[in-house]
Amino acid sequence: MNFEIELKAYYDDEDELRKRLESLGAASVSKLEEEDVYFSHPSRNFAETGEAFRLRKSGHDFCFTYKGPRHSSGIKIREEIEFSVGDYSAAYSMLEKLSFIPRGRVKKVREIFAYSDITICLDDVEEVGKFIEIEKIGSDKAVIEQEILLIAQKLGITRLEKRSYLTMLMDIKKNS
Repeated sequence: MNFEIELKAYYDDEDELRKRLESLGAASVSKLEEEDVYFSHPSRNFAETGEAFRLRKSGHDFCFTYKGPRHSSGIKIREEIEFSVGDYSAAYSMLEKLSFIPRGRVKKVREIFAYSDITICLDDVEEVGKFIEIEKIGSDKAVIEQEILLIAQKLGITRLEKRSYLTMLMDIKKNS
């Protein structure tokens, strides 16, 4: 079973972070707009189970993503199943026909960096803020977690955030 092992953190000084990414040897590979629509299950409460299900627009690509409950750890570790969808409108319509309900929409501009077999993203999330995500997909959770923590240390990342972008956005809207 493969897991998404991910660290998310706030950042303030983008220029400094970019310098550190460059000195690390991370290369920017793409920059695009993404929009995630999260759906609630018709008979299961994802907030209670810790699961997530979304339909993502990423540039001109679309995909479904299921994220399983979080495993307890210093950083986020979850089972992830993701696959491409050819027709966004048909996929969205199918979910509605199956009684899935849109729960929230997260929009962001994401720049993706490659570093070895690790993905590093700089996200500017609409209404939420700027974040860095360091992630890797794999099965050896402990080894990957240590790799990610080492990279975060090299980049000077300290302000970790465990909440999802959707949760942060919903918290902001609830408190305004």
